[in-house]
Amino acid sequence: MHSKLLAGAMLAALMVPAISQAQFNYTTAEFNYVDVEVDVGPFDVDGDGFGIGGTFTVADSFFIGGSYEDYDFDFGIDGEVLAIGGGYFHNLKEDLDFVATLAIVDTEVSSGGFSIDDDGLAIGGGIRTRLSDVIEVDAMIEHVDMDEGD
Repeated sequence: MHSKLLAGAMLAALMVPAISQAQFNYTTAEFNYVDVEVDVGPFDVDGDGFGIGGTFTVADSFFIGGSYEDYDFDFGIDGEVLAIGGGYFHNLKEDLDFVATLAIVDTEVSSGGFSIDDDGLAIGGGIRTRLSDVIEVDAMIEHVDMDEGD
């Protein structure tokens, strides 16, 4: 009995450094409040809304994910964005990952009986770092290219 307890304690002691230096978790769930400003030429439209999304790790360095956002803009304009895709992550050093994403994006903007639908491709990349046990910082840039519009 004593040897099992000692073996268990030794195993736990060996796991502590592995747990504290664990990789980032790429299985996530999010719920967001979104504040949007659209300034295109003479048009200045503000709005807000909510978003839900998440990712799921499918292999050592890959994840899949999706998100849905619903907006209410000024002047009775509504918008929806659905994105489905995935990504790749690579550990650069302890507490620093490179992340790349690719997604199909579908958008709809409507007002009254008028509606515009468009789809496109989003590609992004950046870094994810851990400043402490409870604080992470992500710096990402994403480009979305829509089929019909800008």
